[in-house]
Amino acid sequence: MTPLLMNSLRAIKRRLHDRSGRRGYVMIAFTLSSFMLLGVCGLAIDIGRMYLAKSEAQNFADIAALNATTSLAVAPTDFDAARTAAAQTNQKWQFGSTPFTNVTTTFGTSATDPSFTATPPCCGHPISDYRYALVTTRVNVPMYLIGLVTKAGFGTVAASAIGGELLKTTMPGGEFPFSPYSRKNASPDDANDPFGFKVGNQYTLRWSPPGDQTSCGTDQGNVGSNGSFRGYCCTGGQSVPSIRDVLAGGGTVPISVGDPFGPLEVNGQKNSITIADWINADTDSLSSDYATYRSYGTGNGKRLVIVPVSQNLQTVVGFAAFFLYPASQYQGKNYCAQYVGSMVQGAPGLPPGSGSGVYHMKLFR
Repeated sequence: MTPLLMNSLRAIKRRLHDRSGRRGYVMIAFTLSSFMLLGVCGLAIDIGRMYLAKSEAQNFADIAALNATTSLAVAPTDFDAARTAAAQTNQKWQFGSTPFTNVTTTFGTSATDPSFTATPPCCGHPISDYRYALVTTRVNVPMYLIGLVTKAGFGTVAASAIGGELLKTTMPGGEFPFSPYSRKNASPDDANDPFGFKVGNQYTLRWSPPGDQTSCGTDQGNVGSNGSFRGYCCTGGQSVPSIRDVLAGGGTVPISVGDPFGPLEVNGQKNSITIADWINADTDSLSSDYATYRSYGTGNGKRLVIVPVSQNLQTVVGFAAFFLYPASQYQGKNYCAQYVGSMVQGAPGLPPGSGSGVYHMKLFR
C-alpha cells in the first residue's frame, strides 16, 4: 500500500470518528435539554395553578366579605348569620368545580382594627360598633414538579378581604330636598346621637311660617329664630318648579358635609308643593309608622328618605334616614317625619332602625 493511500485512509477514519463523537455529544445535549425543558414546563404548570387558585380565592374572599357585611347591615350583631353568609358564597375554584371549605370570618370596628375577633365584642368596644367583616380562605393546590423537589404534595394558597359599612359624608345627588335642624347643641332628645335625634321620634323637615314653631314632636320652640328660613335643600334653584321637579325625579344636586346649606327659599311657603305622589309610589303607602311598615314588609322603600341635616340651615353636618307618614297627614302643612336611625345603601331589606347615619358598602383589601 502506497504512503498516499495510507494517508487517505487515516484521514477518512479520523473524519468518521469525529462525526460519531459529534453525534454522541448532540444526543447527550438533547437528552439533558429535554429534561430541563420538561422541568421548566412542569414548574410553569405548578406556578400557573397557584396563580389561578390565588385569583379564584381572592374573588371568593371579596364577594364573601361583602356578603358578610350585608348580612350585618340587615341584622346587626348577628355574627352567626354573617359567618353563614360568607361561607355560603356561591363561588368555586379549580375552574368553578370545587367549593371553598376552609373559610374563616372575623369582625372588627374598622378596616384597620388590629383586633378582628370571631366573638365580638372585644377590647372595650360596644358590640354595635362591629360593622366590618374579615374573610380569609385557604386552598391546597396539588404540586407536581415542585412536589418532587420539596416532597410536599400540595401548596397552600390564601386570600382575604375586608368588607365594611362606611359612613357617607357626600351624596352624589338624589337626597330628599328638605332638611331638619340638628338638635345636638339645642335640647337633644338623645345626647349620644350625632344629631341629637332619637330613633322613633318625629322631627320637622319643612317649617310653617314664621319658621320657629312646629307641631312635629319635640321640635316646637327649638327649630331656630329666623322666621324667613325654610328647610328646602339641594334643588339647584329656588323656584317652585325647580323643587317640584326634584320631588318628581329625585334630581337634587350633590352635597357634602361641611358645605354651606342651600340653595334655600327664604320668603314665603310653597304650599303648591306636595309629596303625596312620592309617598303613594311606595307599595305600602298607608302604614302609620316605621315599626308597622317594617312588620308588614311589603314596602319598596320609597317612603324611606335620606336628608341632609343642617346646623341652623347654615352648614351641612351629616345625613340621616327618615320615614314619611301617609300623604293624608301633610296637605301643605309642616313635613313631619320619623327618624329611622342608620340606613345602609346596598343592603337588601329594610334598615335596622338603630344607630345613626347613612352608610354604604365598601370593600377593603
